[in-house]
Amino acid sequence: MEFFAHLARALADVIHPYLRQTSLAIVASLLFIYGEDINGLIKKEIQSYHFLVRLAIFMLICAFGYGMLTIFLTMLVAKFLASLDAVYLIPVLLGFFFIVGILAERKKQL
Repeated sequence: MEFFAHLARALADVIHPYLRQTSLAIVASLLFIYGEDINGLIKKEIQSYHFLVRLAIFMLICAFGYGMLTIFLTMLVAKFLASLDAVYLIPVLLGFFFIVGILAERKKQL
């Protein structure tokens, strides 16, 4: 058991400097998987507005909304991952990517 703990700590030391990029990969993957659903909800809410208003809202949401959401969620995920003990970092990361893969498969993205 100590071998696995040592291995997990060694891998965590390698991955730790890249937690921000890893968090961004998780968040970007989730936004890709659910982006169509989000856009559908937005379209449904603004369908009664004039074309130029709908265009402006959609541009703002795509340009700023998704960008701000990506930055905010990336910071939250990175802080969460950084707070984990080194022994748990690798299993949690594997779990995150496993769950993202399952979600992508269910949404027919794989």
